[in-house]
Amino acid sequence: MPEILKQGWTRVAFGDVVRLCRERSTKPVEDGFDRYVGLEHLEPGDLKIRRWGNVADGITFTSVFRSGQVLFGKRRAYQRKVALVDFDGVCSGDIYVLESKNEHLLPELLPFICQTDGFFEYAVGTSAGSLSPRTNWKSLASYEFTLPPLDDQRRIAEVLGALEHAIESPVPLVGQMRVVQRRLRLDQFPVSTGVSNREAQTWSCINDVASFMRGLTYDGGQVRRTPSSTTIECVGIPSIAPNERIDPTQVVFVDDILPHEATKRKILSGATLLVGSNGNPDRVGNCVFVPSESGQVFGGFLIQAFPKDDRIRRDYLFHLLASPTVQAAITSEARGSTGLRNLNLEHLKRFRFPLPNSDEQFRFCALMSGIHLTIENAKERLVRLQELKSIANNQILGGTT
Repeated sequence: MPEILKQGWTRVAFGDVVRLCRERSTKPVEDGFDRYVGLEHLEPGDLKIRRWGNVADGITFTSVFRSGQVLFGKRRAYQRKVALVDFDGVCSGDIYVLESKNEHLLPELLPFICQTDGFFEYAVGTSAGSLSPRTNWKSLASYEFTLPPLDDQRRIAEVLGALEHAIESPVPLVGQMRVVQRRLRLDQFPVSTGVSNREAQTWSCINDVASFMRGLTYDGGQVRRTPSSTTIECVGIPSIAPNERIDPTQVVFVDDILPHEATKRKILSGATLLVGSNGNPDRVGNCVFVPSESGQVFGGFLIQAFPKDDRIRRDYLFHLLASPTVQAAITSEARGSTGLRNLNLEHLKRFRFPLPNSDEQFRFCALMSGIHLTIENAKERLVRLQELKSIANNQILGGTT
């Protein structure tokens, strides 16, 4: 059945209205370029480039892009990496530099066309290669889609641009709140120098107020991705989420655990889990907080920390262990070889910090909870806006090939 087009809309090939830019620079520093963009700098679903590299550090990239052009990651197109650049630079050969070819396509609409489901499905379907599939320009230029008249293009670009602008608003808020969170923790838990402006407070060692327990060691063959009547949920290193909470989608299931071992290794309400060791040194000592009873056990590369008595609140202990000061101490004392690092628990236990009374601990934790809630609400709003833009994008511009 032939496709029914809206009045004034036409069926076009991508290559008829979009140009692949082939400008090159073999000496980018001499040519005045100071920033480069690799695939790692493009975030899936994010039209804005927030990270880049310095050309002066040494790179072999020669593809030039200009402000206002669109970058599309041709390698592993299923990652949906498209960006609208607002500066000049050079980029990886695995990135296509695209721009509007003629007056038939409004430049402002191009990045949104490249974000439709139909475009990505076509790019993935025409990719070749097993480990690193790439789409080629000849195939991509043949992608067909329906193009509205210019007046409609302007209105559509305004609508989608407004949604994109709304998506931008939560991003700096999350970054600002993380800066505040870090600053408050740094002020609350300073380095012990023997001289302090907090003479009225008691200085304690972590070992005086906290106990630690290592996680469950189990045979690798007992790990399952799906539960059964004989399994129990187990939290491991992949479960440590960036929001300092456990990621429920990353738990595994283990069986054949002795009942007393499972009971002993249950995650306590209000406990802090520390990464003990893994192949990435940057993650040693990372923390998550478990606000309520979970019924889960924790794996052998994790260490659970909890208060010995009521001198320290559970959530205050978490903020102590997650503070930049303690994290720096953990990193400096991490030990290991062949790329592995292990948390030096005995060194951590000797760390000294000012221990205020219960009321001050409560006030600090309440403030930090408010900051965490602000961050999570902003991130949730960001996800909802991204979903809304994707729906609007596909419904307005079409998502079929």
